[in-house]
Amino acid sequence: MQRLRSRAFEILSTEVNQYGQEDFVSEVGRKIVMQRLEKLRSQPGDPLSFDELREVVTDQFPDFNEDILRRTAQINCPVKATPWVLWGSMTLLTVCGAVWIANLPFALIREPVTRYASILLLPTHIKTDRDYQQAMALLNQVEQQLQQPEPDPKLDSMEQRLQETSQLLNDLPKSALGSYPKLYCAVTRCDWTFTPQEYQVIESKLEQLQARVLQEQQAQTQLQQAQTGLTSAQKQYQDSTSNTTRSQAIVDWQQALDQLQKIPPGTRAGQTAQQLHPVAQQTFQTTLNTTSQTQNINALILVAQQYALKASTLAQNPPHPEAKWQQRSPFGKRQSSSSSGSPLIVQATQPLKLSYGNIRPISTISKSGFRKNSMPSKPLKRRSK
Repeated sequence: MQRLRSRAFEILSTEVNQYGQEDFVSEVGRKIVMQRLEKLRSQPGDPLSFDELREVVTDQFPDFNEDILRRTAQINCPVKATPWVLWGSMTLLTVCGAVWIANLPFALIREPVTRYASILLLPTHIKTDRDYQQAMALLNQVEQQLQQPEPDPKLDSMEQRLQETSQLLNDLPKSALGSYPKLYCAVTRCDWTFTPQEYQVIESKLEQLQARVLQEQQAQTQLQQAQTGLTSAQKQYQDSTSNTTRSQAIVDWQQALDQLQKIPPGTRAGQTAQQLHPVAQQTFQTTLNTTSQTQNINALILVAQQYALKASTLAQNPPHPEAKWQQRSPFGKRQSSSSSGSPLIVQATQPLKLSYGNIRPISTISKSGFRKNSMPSKPLKRRSK
């Protein structure tokens, strides 16, 4: 072992070089001290103490910083470990190693330790109980959230908690099941008996909740797709300008309504779909009926315009013979039979009314062209001569 370690030499040399820059005498003293330090650095033996370091330096630099010397002495002379510290450390390492080996998940090790030294299994019992309690708490939280009638269930958080529960159950030491830790449970008052049956119950509950959350997620996705389809089909139907696009919008609209009915009614999304379906179905039927009536009325208006045009053509240049009026009378009958109805039908027959307004009735014209109303109702008497 060197009398002056390299780290201590660097600290002292740095401080000594600062003293040697003042004058010639200081320069000589610096060289002397540095030669001493170099010699001690290469000399084997016991490490220099604080007093020995001070003797090396203070004859040349009486005002040398003693704090630097103390720190250098601590670095140069590390504290030696006493025998009891070494023995204590070795004993602690031995105990920790024995506990670690005793808690390995092997039956050949676990069974004799459980029978003769169960206290060594305390770390396993603590971990098993903690994982089981955390898993039960997470499952209870998810189950309560599923039972509460929330409009917007946090399915993502439920799925995350179920994943944490699955990880806890996977990490739970299965070898600790089947042996009840009397000493540990006497202190902590365990809520379960560390049996495989209890583990199977909680594992089965986890699988059921996972299936239920997955069903809720799928139903929620179907509901969103159905709502999007309804909105898109309705907008496409309203914006359509041809029969082809209108027919395709009707098909998409009906498919979205069918998708609403396919959502499982036992889920929250299914309950929401059952409330939305009657309203959406009524809107669908109302829109189709309105469109059908509009198309029929448009066709009636077109026919009425054609009748009005033909009637006006036949009624030009009156008066006409009775046969002509009889030829035109069917148009009048159609007009009179259509005069009572909806406002749109009245609008459709309005051209016929305007056409008939310019024509004298057939009953007021005789074959000779005179008005029947102008003839006397009784024969005239002859004047007596």
